[in-house]
Amino acid sequence: MFAAIRLGSVQDSSYMATRLCSMRFHMCASPSHLGKHGKPETPRHISQCECLLFPRREHNLNWLFRDKSGEVQEVTINGRCLVTNSEVIRRCALAGMGLALLPEWLVEADIRSGKLLPLFEEFEGTATDFYSAVWILHPSREYMPLRARVFIEQLTSSIAGNVDSQVLTHP
Repeated sequence: MFAAIRLGSVQDSSYMATRLCSMRFHMCASPSHLGKHGKPETPRHISQCECLLFPRREHNLNWLFRDKSGEVQEVTINGRCLVTNSEVIRRCALAGMGLALLPEWLVEADIRSGKLLPLFEEFEGTATDFYSAVWILHPSREYMPLRARVFIEQLTSSIAGNVDSQVLTHP
């Protein structure tokens, strides 16, 4: 028996998937970057900005922004820095190297302290889809050792008090 933690979207699989919590993303930049290059006025303006790029399989280098009415804008992003690690992108953003789209759990302390400034907070942003979450994946419930069941229940209940857990099954 195993359990795996997955960040992002869950594709069809033979595993049970329990959503532990949603993932919210922040578009942000350092005060020094914004002071030097200016603050983009709308999400469409970021296509002309230096962005920190994170390539994703099966996704292009576009960011999606959804307003409160549900309308989605897809914006092509550009940049010279292509990085495959969110923590490194965070450090590049802190160093003033460009605009970043990063998960809230990674940048919330930097935003609170003013080291990074959030942009377009009136929009929900993502680089993939709006269903990103933290998931725990595990085999079918038909046979699950007690140790595994207790681990999954403990993890789910410790997070569920604060967020929106739900169980999804994939045939």
